[in-house]
Amino acid sequence: MKTLTRLEFSPLLLTACVATAAFPPGCGGAVGVTTDSTSSTGGSTTQEMTTTPATDPSTTETPTTGAQTSTSTTDLPTTDPSTTDTTTGTATDTTTGTTADTTTGTTADTTTDTSSSSTGTDSTTGSSVCGDGVIDGAEACDDGPGNADTAACTSACLKNTCGDGLVLAGIEACDDGGESATCDAECTVAECGDGIVNTMAGETCDAGGESAACDLDCTPAQCLDGVKNNAAGEACDDGNMVDDDVCSNLCELGGLVLGGNAFAILPPALDDMGAPYTLENKVWIAPNSAGTIILSHNGVTWPGTDYAPHFAAGGHLLVIGGSTDETYASFITEHFNATVNIVQWHRTNDCNPDWTRGAPHPITALMPATHEFIEQSISYHMVHFAAVDQPAGVTLLGEMCHNAPDDAILVTRKYPGGGTFTYMGFAVNSYEDATSQAEFLVPFLTGYLEWVDQGAP
Repeated sequence: MKTLTRLEFSPLLLTACVATAAFPPGCGGAVGVTTDSTSSTGGSTTQEMTTTPATDPSTTETPTTGAQTSTSTTDLPTTDPSTTDTTTGTATDTTTGTTADTTTGTTADTTTDTSSSSTGTDSTTGSSVCGDGVIDGAEACDDGPGNADTAACTSACLKNTCGDGLVLAGIEACDDGGESATCDAECTVAECGDGIVNTMAGETCDAGGESAACDLDCTPAQCLDGVKNNAAGEACDDGNMVDDDVCSNLCELGGLVLGGNAFAILPPALDDMGAPYTLENKVWIAPNSAGTIILSHNGVTWPGTDYAPHFAAGGHLLVIGGSTDETYASFITEHFNATVNIVQWHRTNDCNPDWTRGAPHPITALMPATHEFIEQSISYHMVHFAAVDQPAGVTLLGEMCHNAPDDAILVTRKYPGGGTFTYMGFAVNSYEDATSQAEFLVPFLTGYLEWVDQGAP
C-alpha cells in the first residue's frame, strides 16, 4: 500500500529559510520533497525527488503580493540575465500531486522602440524643397523649373510682388524695393507728369500735367517761379521781380512794342483796332522789353540778337517782311526750316490768288480763306517755309499760290517756356491798297493779338 507522508519542519528553521530566500544547511536543499512509501514483501522503499523549475526568459510574470501557502512542491525561480526582477513579498504555489512554479518578485520589462526618421524631402515632417513643383511647407508658390526672380514665382518660392526688389518681367518697369529717384513705389519709372508724386525724384506735386496748383515741372504753381502756368492764369512768368519788363510781377505781359525800319503802315492798322502799343524807332527791339514785340523789316542786317530768353519767359515776337542779307537768313533759319532768297524779293503776280489760308488757327480765324492783292508789291517776299522737317512747335498757317512744297508764307512756333515766334513773309508792313488793310492786315493783327492775350493756346 502507498502512503503519502507529510514532512514537517521546525518553525524556527522554516522562518529562517523564508527570510533569507536561501537554503542554508538544515533547510534540506529543496523546498518540496515527495515521499513515496511502497509496502512490499521483505521491506519498504523510500524515494526522494527534488524538482527545480526553470523560468522561461521570454515570459513576463506578474508578481504576487502577500503570502499564499499550499502543501506541494515549491520551485525556486531562475533569474534570466536579460530580465530585471524586483521582489516584493513572498509567493508560494502549492499543488497537490503536481509540480508548481513559484515566482517571487516583480519582473520589470522595458522595451525601447526606436522608429526610423528621415531627413530631406518629406511632406509629413513639414520640410519642403523649392523648385520641385509642389507647394508645401512655407512655400507661397512653386512653378518648378519656371521659378525665377523675374517670374511670377521667385527662385525662393515666393510670389513676385511690387516692392520686393525683384522686377517681374512684362509687369513691373522697375522695382527698387520702394520709392527711389528713378522708380515710383508702384514699380513704374519715375517721371514728372505720370500723376504719381515721387518725393525721391524731387516732385512736390504731380497732377499728370499742368493744373492750377501744379506746374508742368511738378512744382507748386506760383507766379515768378519761372514756369508759365496757363491753368493758373499766368500770361507769362520770367521768374524775376522787375515789374516793367516783358512780364510784370503779376505774371502779366508788359504790353506791345512796335519797331523795325518799315512800320509805316502798322500804326494806322493798330489805331483802327484800338490796340495800345509803344512805338520805338529801333530796327531791333531788345528781348524782354515788352510782352509782345512786332518788328517790320525791309532790307536790314541781323546783329545776332538772341530772343531765346524772351521766348522762355513767355514773350511773343512777330516779324513782318524780311531782308536778303545773309545774316538775316541766319536769324530766320535758326528757328525755322526755311529757304531764304539772298538775291532779290519775289512777287506772286504769276499766279492767283496770292493768299490761301491753311488749317484752322486763332491767328487766321478772321482772315479770308483766299485773297488777291490789288497792289502786287504787297506780295513781295524773300522767304519760303517748308511743309516738312520743321522743328517742334511749328504750325503752317497759310501759303502762296505757287503750289510748291515750300510755299508756306505764314508760320508760328511755340516754345516750351510759353513764348512764340510768328513770321509773315508778305511785306504788308510797307505797302497798301484800297482793300488790303481792312480785308487782310487788320484781321491778321486782330487774330494774332487776341491769341497772344489768351496765352497763345
